[in-house]
Amino acid sequence: MNLQGKSKVTVATYKSLLKSFLIRYKYKPEPDHINSSEIKGYLVAIRSRSTLIQTHSVLNIFYTNVIGQHTKIDKISRPKRKNKLPVVLNKKEALAIINQPSYIKHRAMLYLLYSSGIRISELLNLKVKDIDSDRMVIHIWDGKGGKDRITLLGRATLHILREYFKVCRPKLYLFEGADYSKYSSASVNKVIGRATRELSINKVVTAHTFRHSFATQLLENKVDLFKIQKLLGHSSIKTTQIYLQVSSEEIESIVSPLDFAIAG
Repeated sequence: MNLQGKSKVTVATYKSLLKSFLIRYKYKPEPDHINSSEIKGYLVAIRSRSTLIQTHSVLNIFYTNVIGQHTKIDKISRPKRKNKLPVVLNKKEALAIINQPSYIKHRAMLYLLYSSGIRISELLNLKVKDIDSDRMVIHIWDGKGGKDRITLLGRATLHILREYFKVCRPKLYLFEGADYSKYSSASVNKVIGRATRELSINKVVTAHTFRHSFATQLLENKVDLFKIQKLLGHSSIKTTQIYLQVSSEEIESIVSPLDFAIAG
């Protein structure tokens, strides 16, 4: 998985899922003694669809590349992902949330998420030197899939970052926790959750919601889809095309047949 460029979070998740599977069949002398029926039974018992898909993937890697018994997992169909549309904030909601926190560090983090479209892992890995105010870009090193890229540094974000620097004086990482260690993703999402509740916004909002909102609003502002793909760091344009389905631009230009009938 490291050779494939999987992120540390993905590797840790897969290791945890594999460990749970092996503990379930710890009475077996070796993992290669677990048969296809037992593997299928284990998968069927998983209620969470996302966990089921991830577990199938890790068992496929394990039995194909480690155990050398790919036929055991080949017989079990991989569950399909549901085609769920991303949650997107409108401009008013996004601005309200990023300005809600009173602590400037929290506001600076939310400004960055919304204005640059970076992932939460990329936010937490940012170092002070990655902010290029001369070129107005942010350098993302070793992002998802091991890819490097640059994305936007908005002027409003640069302004709040300068204010944040005056107050917090980060040493290495742009956003630091105790003892100058990396800030935690759980803490970022707590900030977002608190702001969302206080504003009574009836949407499930996470750090990734700002990435979805960034992409959708760029699309609605006539930014080319391929440019958005590069900013987001997507390997395939197909991944970026999901935002065509949540953009309101095309829908707003269509008149409902009921309204058309009444007007006629």
